[in-house]
Parts: sequence; structure tokens; C-alpha cells
Amino acid sequence: MGKYYLDTSALVKLILYPDVKEKGSDAIDNFRKANAGFYTLDLCIGEALNVFKRKTFSKGESKQINFPDGYLSVISRLLIRIQPKHTLKLIKTSPLTYPMNIEIAKLIKAYRIDFVDAIVIHEALSKNNSLLITADKNMEKAANAYKQKVWNCVTSQAPIDSISGLKQ
Repeated sequence: MGKYYLDTSALVKLILYPDVKEKGSDAIDNFRKANAGFYTLDLCIGEALNVFKRKTFSKGESKQINFPDGYLSVISRLLIRIQPKHTLKLIKTSPLTYPMNIEIAKLIKAYRIDFVDAIVIHEALSKNNSLLITADKNMEKAANAYKQKVWNCVTSQAPIDSISGLKQ
């Protein structure tokens, strides 16, 4: 069994589903139900909390979360999903080294991704036989350029359930 790494965009879709249905959220949920070994970085949790805050407290059309207790309900859902007995495991980000900083800077500049996305790619690359799951086109391009197996849940079908037989 391999490891499936969720970036922030995929994590948000998974946590909010089925109450907030966005393109790709049902695909991630179905893939999660059929597989095990899902991971996300601690930095992605922080980013996701900011997304949840924005979706809860913004006004007008950009307000997308209408849970009974709003923001607190979403935080509870996230915290429950990262408990040891659940399928989503939390990974502490590796300490940054000078060579890692150089690679992260290259990724950010070349693919217009943010700092956390670059770290997610670096972490996924450091693990053999892993799949990065994203909903971000630039993240997908960067991962492909670095020969990291990647699935964009918005633009493509879910890979088959075996890491060793992933569709490229």
C-alpha cells in the first residue's frame, strides 16, 4: 500500500463534502472510501483553517459554509478526521534545510505555486510510491515536472486503487 498525500485544495474538498459540493469533492470522497493511507501536512491544516474561515465569514456569493455552528463545526470535522483511528494522518513538516529551500524556491518561481504547495511536493517526493492529490492546476504541473505521481481531482478521473498501477 502506498501513501496518498492531500494538498490543501484536496483536503478542503474532502472535509467539506458532502455539505459543500465542489467539482472533484465527490471523486476524492469515493477514492478515500476505496483506499487507505491518506496523509496531509500540518501546514495544510493551517491553510485549510484559513479557507474555512473565509468560506464561513465572507459575505454574499463567496459565503459557502452554512453549518449549524459555522466555523466551529468545520473545525470539529477537520479535527475528527485527523484522529489516529481515522484514515487521514497528519505529518509534521520536515525541518527546512538549505538545499530544500533552494528546491522550494525553484518550484515557487517556475510553477507559481505557494510555499506550502512546494513543501507538499517535496515531502511527497521524499516518499517512494506516493500519490499527490490536488485540485490545483499549477500544483499538478509542478508535480508532473518533478516526476511525482499526481491526481488532479477536478480535471481527471481517479486513478486505479493500487499505487503500483497508477494511471500516469
